[in-house]
Amino acid sequence: MRILAVEDGGSQEGIPGKRKGRALLVGVAVSNFWMKKVIISQIEVDGLDATCRLVEMVEKEKKAPDLIMLGSISYGGFNLMDIVQAYERLRIPIIVANPKEPDECAVEAALLHHFPDWMERLKIIKRVGKPEKLVLGKGENIYFHAVGISMAEARKLIKGLIVFGKRPEPLRIARILAHELSK
Repeated sequence: MRILAVEDGGSQEGIPGKRKGRALLVGVAVSNFWMKKVIISQIEVDGLDATCRLVEMVEKEKKAPDLIMLGSISYGGFNLMDIVQAYERLRIPIIVANPKEPDECAVEAALLHHFPDWMERLKIIKRVGKPEKLVLGKGENIYFHAVGISMAEARKLIKGLIVFGKRPEPLRIARILAHELSK
């Protein structure tokens, strides 16, 4: 299975909605735990272009991935990835997997307080619904969303891709690369 795992290189410090600049969006094509290719793009910090950049990353490749894995729906601060729209455009299953449970109240409050287009951003978050909880054992969990794939299959894939820690290996690799490239 060819997986495109996508992470960002972080965003500038400061007040949400007032930060400026660009952040790296790093895609890592992984097959059988081997890194095959690194695809680098940029997104606007706190912008709304993450979904378009993801679609561009995939469309530029000669061979499309079988699955897209995301570490979050929020990149470059509050640049939100609309996974439903990305799936509709690409027709490639998408799994968002994160060991941290999202704090929906805090996110909603931050959007309302800092963004004039908070309703548009909130719609993106609400469209994916509440994440599913997957118990990994030893008191550790991972929270995930899945589009274009059954929850049962997503659970099986996530569990099978965890090698070290509580993050699927393709996302762990993408996260390390994105943070190192952003230094």
